[in-house]
Amino acid sequence: MQCALLANSAGVGGGPFYVPLLNVVVGFSLQECTGLSHTIVATSAIASTLYGLTHPRPGHPDRPLVDLDVALIFIPALLFGVSIGELHVLLLSIDSILAHCHQRHFSC
Repeated sequence: MQCALLANSAGVGGGPFYVPLLNVVVGFSLQECTGLSHTIVATSAIASTLYGLTHPRPGHPDRPLVDLDVALIFIPALLFGVSIGELHVLLLSIDSILAHCHQRHFSC
């Protein structure tokens, strides 16, 4: 519970906290820890979002705690960054596959 509070207040998903904690303390395997960590982080994010949308902003009781105007400004930049990142991953993976095939084919 305290890990979730620390992770949410810091804006970190919490995976670096949950996976070792579940592995060492509870004794789950790494695959189980990873899946459970994703579930905990997603549930925590949903709860934080609902809290931010249902509670009023200090000084502006008619507006939610989440500033939707700022969110609308960041969404296009976020989508652009994700697209560039995906393109880099695709190009780097194709490049590494071609380099590996070239090395295997021409090494005697």
